[in-house]
Amino acid sequence: MTPVTRIALFTALLAPIAMAVAGPSVDVTITGSIMPGGCTPTLSNAQLDHGRLYSRDLRTTGPTVLDDRTRTTTLTISCEAATAYGLRAVDNRVESVLENADATRFGLGLTSKDEKIGSFRLRIAPEGSTMDGKPVLLTVGSATGKVWSAAERRTRSLRNDGQLVGLVDKEGVESGPTATKDAVLTLVSYLTIAPTANLTLDGEVPLAGAATLELFYL
Repeated sequence: MTPVTRIALFTALLAPIAMAVAGPSVDVTITGSIMPGGCTPTLSNAQLDHGRLYSRDLRTTGPTVLDDRTRTTTLTISCEAATAYGLRAVDNRVESVLENADATRFGLGLTSKDEKIGSFRLRIAPEGSTMDGKPVLLTVGSATGKVWSAAERRTRSLRNDGQLVGLVDKEGVESGPTATKDAVLTLVSYLTIAPTANLTLDGEVPLAGAATLELFYL
């Protein structure tokens, strides 16, 4: 008699007793899935140093956008099997972000007087980015991963409101990210500094931006 048969017989023998004392009941359903492996993200450089900025080069009454002071790192995502996922980010300095109407800006920390220094953006650039050796197109999706924009070969900023950025290998796809095993992404950091009239700059002020990148499996 196999173990499965013994379990079935034991249950059958107990059934009359269970029925004699049974009362109201509810069913519990357990759902989920087992993924074939997982993915590991790594950065070629996890500390993007924008160097020293001088107050004389910054605007007094409006934010200074420093598109000429970008820094670049490589984000490599290696999966045990081809996997579909979206990327998003968590702002670890959210209390200091200067302005975040489009949910793509992250805080740079505070001065000694608790003034917001500015913000930074993290963008994935298609140039130099590949997925399983193919060029990358990017799509933006809802936080649940149910709705996606048409995939385009254009730069996309990582979001900090739960929305996702996905990788696709064909133009115009709206069904979401393509499952991929190995992705190599060019990640670029852009700075915006608050008006100096709003900052206490009587000494060196360190920039202290920090964000956590997350993979959301689909």
